[in-house]
Amino acid sequence: MINPNPLGYFERVADGCVSGWLTNENGDPVAVVVQVNGIIAATTRPASDTPGTRREENARAGRFEVRLCLAPGDRVEVFHGITGHPLPGGVRRVVDPRWRPRVGLVAPAKEEAPYLLEWIAYHRALGIESILIGDNGGTDHTSELLQALDAAGMIQRLDWRGEINFQMRFDIDAIQRMRGLTDICSITDVDEFIRPLGGRSDIPTAVAEIFARKEVSAVGLSWVTYGGSGRVEPGEGLVIERFTRRAADNHIRHCVVKAMVRTEQFVGMVNPHVVTVASGEYVNDSGDPIRWTSVPAKAEFASWNSLRVDHFVVKSRREFEIKAKRGRLNSTAQPRDESFFVSRDCNEVFDPMSADFVERTKDELARLRDRLKRFVPTDSPIQSILHA
Repeated sequence: MINPNPLGYFERVADGCVSGWLTNENGDPVAVVVQVNGIIAATTRPASDTPGTRREENARAGRFEVRLCLAPGDRVEVFHGITGHPLPGGVRRVVDPRWRPRVGLVAPAKEEAPYLLEWIAYHRALGIESILIGDNGGTDHTSELLQALDAAGMIQRLDWRGEINFQMRFDIDAIQRMRGLTDICSITDVDEFIRPLGGRSDIPTAVAEIFARKEVSAVGLSWVTYGGSGRVEPGEGLVIERFTRRAADNHIRHCVVKAMVRTEQFVGMVNPHVVTVASGEYVNDSGDPIRWTSVPAKAEFASWNSLRVDHFVVKSRREFEIKAKRGRLNSTAQPRDESFFVSRDCNEVFDPMSADFVERTKDELARLRDRLKRFVPTDSPIQSILHA
């Protein structure tokens, strides 16, 4: 799914202009074919047509810009004019420039204190406006941290302490509370990071593409299972820095999806991965109707086009052992035992988080910690988390 050395790229579609670049192995420009909604709309050569240009200059030499009459929701793809292969960059949807969706996120949390600040900072840095967390407590001061975050206005906290098997009840309550606050809401656990793809700068940019057609009510975002990168002990750094290796492209768990939904269309939950909606389409991250397997949490194939969910489910061996002791929020889920670890500690592919996303997370994390200091007493047990 990843080509580390592309000879071309479909960069963007905006203001009726489809643009990117394409060269051959010698760095010479190559013709492109543009399809809109599956129909050829243009066949053209790039603006620069100078032969013999070396690859160091190919972003300039092979540039193409195609102007078309496009409408919001149109599905645009660009293909190699000779081989017919789609260019990296995938499917891009035309977006109404007047609409930037308000995107929210809901998650339950139990004994997640070491990870909450990074997870919140990452999603805030990438454009999530509202975060609602169900506090299920624990012995690591998760509740105290969530109470401080709520007081500081960084999240909304709902008190679910003492509840068992509460995950879907929480999801339903939380998404209903998001109506009026957000246009689109994601159901995302604290070990999951929503990752924009294809050069998209933030989450709302990708969400606007997926939901560009008003008929779209929900999306199933594909999981990406990350292993422990060979770590026994946690080590230093953020989760998104420490764990850089994932399962192979064809791993079955990549077909598991997590849900985003228009809050106005939300009705209920099928399971913690899939929602029900009042009307409209359920799509993948290309904005195309999702094809389900017989299992109502899996698509027929993984789709990594505009957004995916990086799932840091095991982390290091030591972190997994701690996580396993706290139990599951859903009683029907597989126990976190040795077989669970082995089946998910998959490290075949080096696929690190974007360096830009990491730096933006660190900047937001610093701002978040600075603000929290005003709401946390100096003798609070969560002071160590603020200074980690």
